[in-house]
Amino acid sequence: FIFPWATQLERYGMFGLVEMGVFVFILLLGLIYAWRKGVLRWV
Repeated sequence: FIFPWATQLERYGMFGLVEMGVFVFILLLGLIYAWRKGVLRWV
């Protein structure tokens, strides 16, 4: 999802940049939550 967005960033402008920032922030929150719960511990 991020690669096609990056190719069209100039078209979307600041709104697209902020929107992607929010999207990545939500993904990072999920990753941090899973890490703290121990879900990423495979062994």
